Amino acid sequence: MTLAERLATVGAETEGRSAISRAYYSAFHEARLLLEDGCGVRFQKSDAGIHRKICNCLDESKSSELRSIAERLDTFRAERNRADYDLAESRFAKQSNVQAQITIAKKIIEQINAASAKIAEFRPAVRQYASEVLKLGLR
Repeated sequence: MTLAERLATVGAETEGRSAISRAYYSAFHEARLLLEDGCGVRFQKSDAGIHRKICNCLDESKSSELRSIAERLDTFRAERNRADYDLAESRFAKQSNVQAQITIAKKIIEQINAASAKIAEFRPAVRQYASEVLKLGLR
């Protein structure tokens, strides 16, 4: 997130796009850690579908807080994809737009950190879904 914030202050389109990408991955990795460390879910290192699996685990947690995180993370991923791949999109050249996305990523991370204090409430549902539906390993 530190790099995302630094890139966002430059005010150029290339750095803005990179800032959004770095901010997304900061939030993504926090969600991944919540599921791996908190719930014992084991994701494959080279899994191309890991983004979707993380959102699905959060969404199937039976927790409204985690469902909200999944929705926000998924929406932010779409924005990251636009920043990385849609070169005709010009809004990433505007610093205020980039700063707004950084703020969204920080709020997602805050939500994840708050949810981690309640891990016992959703851990069984996440583990069951990850194991039975996604066929992921558990520890």
